[in-house]
Amino acid sequence: MQAPCKTPHLLLLLFLALIPTSFAFSKSIVLFSPDDKPTKHLIQNIAEAKTRIYAAIYMLTDKKIALALIEAKKRGLDIQLITDSASAESPYGKVLLLRANGVETSVFWTLTDNQNKFNPLMHHKFAIIDNNVWTGSFNWTISANTNNQENVIYTDEKEVCDKYLAQFEKLKQRCIAMNEKKKHLQKQAEAQVKAPSRPLRGNRPKARRAKSWPRFC
Repeated sequence: MQAPCKTPHLLLLLFLALIPTSFAFSKSIVLFSPDDKPTKHLIQNIAEAKTRIYAAIYMLTDKKIALALIEAKKRGLDIQLITDSASAESPYGKVLLLRANGVETSVFWTLTDNQNKFNPLMHHKFAIIDNNVWTGSFNWTISANTNNQENVIYTDEKEVCDKYLAQFEKLKQRCIAMNEKKKHLQKQAEAQVKAPSRPLRGNRPKARRAKSWPRFC
């Protein structure tokens, strides 16, 4: 009896061996809120991370996520966070909590004296967790998890991860330290004190509007 030909099997094995690993085994997961409750998936991924978590998040007000990052820091992971000044200045933001627990934090501030100009935002919502990328419209807030209509894609595609890593490094260069922002505000205040006051011309000065915090999306 003639032995079965093994050539097709060998060719198949050779073909699989030549396929790039990132292509052959890449996997992506899609989540929607409030249906899929992305926060529980995010916290699980943070808890299972082995080496690093680099996050660029516009708004971080959910304490559970902040505590998960702190626990990851205690496990020895490299944790780096970039956020917008809206989150850093928010009374609900968790930037100070993270900094107090050793998490490296950079804030995207635009130093401008023009109060009438809309400043650019650091509006990203992505994280690099080990060699995976978490990205979408999802802010790290309770509202984003339970109320808003948001989306998340979590992927391990290498080319995607490499591009997000490169962009994260660019973002860090565009941020300033918190103490630099304080120095700038102090200079602004000193300049206002030294500036000569203008005499009133019969009209009462307009009342200044109270500062309002941005809506937590």
